[in-house]
Parts: sequence; C-alpha cells; structure tokens
Amino acid sequence: MTTAEFLAHLERHRDHRLAFNAGDVGVAAGYHVTEVKATTIHAVDCGGRSTHWNETTIQLWSPGTAPGDELMGVRKFLDIYDRVGRMVPIDDAARVRVEYGAPGEPAIAYVVTDVVTREGGVLDVHLAAPAVACKARDRSVGDVPLIDAAAPTLERTGAVLDVVDARCCAPSGTLHHPSRPPAEDCCG
Repeated sequence: MTTAEFLAHLERHRDHRLAFNAGDVGVAAGYHVTEVKATTIHAVDCGGRSTHWNETTIQLWSPGTAPGDELMGVRKFLDIYDRVGRMVPIDDAARVRVEYGAPGEPAIAYVVTDVVTREGGVLDVHLAAPAVACKARDRSVGDVPLIDAAAPTLERTGAVLDVVDARCCAPSGTLHHPSRPPAEDCCG
C-alpha cells in the first residue's frame, strides 16, 4: 500500500482510533509513534539488476499494556504525520511500512496490506512481515512475497518483471542472465 493510499483511509475516518495488527500479533494500546522515516533504497539484486524505490516507515513503540491504555486517535496520528511532513519530504507513492517489536522482541518493518473499519470506531491496519526471496528469480519491485500468503503481493497483482532461472544465483550457479552476453555472469 502506498503512503497516499494509507493516508486516504485515515482521512476518511479522522474520528476513529487506530489499531495495528500482524495476524494474531497486535500492537498494544498505549503505543507511541516514535519515528517516521522517509527512505530511498538503491539496490542491486543477485541477478545484477539495479533498482530503487521509496518507503515511508512509521515506527511504533509500546511500553506494554497497562490498565487504561487506549488506542491512538486517527486525528492525533495525522497531526504527528503532518508535523513530520513539514520537516521531511515524504513521497506519497512510497510503500508504507510499520516498524514494531513488542517489548523485549526484535522489531520488524511490516508491510501495510489493508486498512479495515471495525465496529466501535476502530481502524484496523493489517500488517504482514516481509519474507526474503531471490529477487533475481522473483523479479518484483521493492519487496518480495510476504510471509502472510493471504496478503496481496506484487506477483499476484501482475507487477512481476522478467524472471531469471533460480539456479543463476545459487553458490555454484553458472547460468547467465538472458538479457546479457554469456561473459557477464548473472551471479556476480
């Protein structure tokens, strides 16, 4: 989901509260927005193809659950985001991520896959953990398939680019990328 799509969902429900969930793992009420990052990734995959894309990462911190903790209001979240946007240029077309780790757990930069209105005035932000895959083989822009198989991926939406043989990037691979002369080994 792009930053603009994410914000459009929130703008339509400014009076709601905001919940973040990655499957059965939810960010505890009382969370704080600790950072908003606008990043550009420049990468070369193991097939020798360079690419770049932008991401907006919203980092959440939770001190743990405490009696009386409440979910952040959408209006407050948008106020924080607007303040950041006046200080940092954020690309509306950038993929949006939410970085979170429960207290004592490692943080994961989840991909936002959906925003759903729930009863009781709550917007549920659905998150999926990214998976590692051979980008030369899967040839998707930015992220590769998500761990949550039900979540929409670039591959299922038709945005997959050309594919090279999976053996190309294996440690003993000697195959060549079809778009380059044989002298240029795609495995580096």
